[in-house]
Amino acid sequence: MEYFGQPDFDPETVKQYRNRFASRAPDHPWLLLDDAPLLTKLSALRRDRATGLEGATVAGLLMFGRFEALHDALPGFHVDC
Repeated sequence: MEYFGQPDFDPETVKQYRNRFASRAPDHPWLLLDDAPLLTKLSALRRDRATGLEGATVAGLLMFGRFEALHDALPGFHVDC
């Protein structure tokens, strides 16, 4: 998504995901990566091949996005519990 990137992700949510991932696969090589490369492996961040721009994906924002970024990207989105 143009204009959205890693700063739009909630670091605490990324940390919690990393911890859950580690509890299931403690020796997985992705756990050695910093956040940006890990998010790229998870397809939360991606480079647009046509423009060369790098940014967040919709899935990345849904999984890790800060509320403000999620609201800006998808104004009609809401959680219905």
